[in-house]
This record gives sequence, C-alpha cells and structure tokens, in this order.
Amino acid sequence: MDADTYRNAVVLCAAAAGFLADAELPLQELVRAIDHSDAVAPLLDPTLWLQKRTAMAEDKELFLAAMQLQAIGKRLRALERRPGQEVIRGVKP
Repeated sequence: MDADTYRNAVVLCAAAAGFLADAELPLQELVRAIDHSDAVAPLLDPTLWLQKRTAMAEDKELFLAAMQLQAIGKRLRALERRPGQEVIRGVKP
C-alpha cells in the first residue's frame, strides 16, 4: 500500500468520525430499542420478527460502529482545539 492511499483512508475515516461527532443521533437509544424488540417481538408477532430480524441486526451493528466513530470524532474535535496539535498524523490544523 502506498502512502497516499493510507493518508486518504485516514482523512476519509476522520471526516466520517467528525461528521458523526457533530450529529445529534440517538444511537444508544436506537440500540436499546432493537434489543427490546428482539426480546418482545417474537412473542407479539413471530412472523414479522422473523422477516425483520436480519435487517435489525445489521442496523444494530451499524449503530454500534457509528457510536465508536462518534466517540473518536469527539476526541478529534477536542484535539483540534489545541493550537499546533496534529489531529491526524502529518496533518496540521
């Protein structure tokens, strides 16, 4: 892998993290709702739950990953406030 590819990947991932840091998304609440649904939906409507469980599991995985990226984005935002601090290695603000 060349240095430009690596640098572009870091910049793109940092941008995604920054976007999520600024977003007001109820990610934990969404994960809890999916967990609750997994607990009660099979009892209330087993057919609907069977149809939707794979999509909901994928959504939950996405929300959990977004929570991690959001936390990283908030740490990067905190670093941006420090004068002269490199936020991304080799990239000065």
